[in-house]
Amino acid sequence: MSQIVELVTFKLLPSADKGAFAQASEGVNAFVRDREGFLYRSLCENPKENSWTDIVYWRDMDAAKQAGEMFMTSELTRGFMSYIDPTSVTMRHLQVANDSGCSTTA
Repeated sequence: MSQIVELVTFKLLPSADKGAFAQASEGVNAFVRDREGFLYRSLCENPKENSWTDIVYWRDMDAAKQAGEMFMTSELTRGFMSYIDPTSVTMRHLQVANDSGCSTTA
């Protein structure tokens, strides 16, 4: 199986504090580091569109799906999710077709 990139785009709730959100993102880092098949994660902001994209690389689709099932109920991710407007969330899984050979170790 090929590696999977998980792209989750969303907006923060109007009341969200960016500093607190960034701190809550560390909980997501701890969550994914403990998942089998996790390779890499970055959280990106698009200030012009007032949106965020969470990018996670997984070993394969099975690893991505298993983590996704646990994400919504984990204590480590609860704080992060509390800042997100649930109506704005879109998620896609893409197969990696080619890469630059950067390190994929967590």
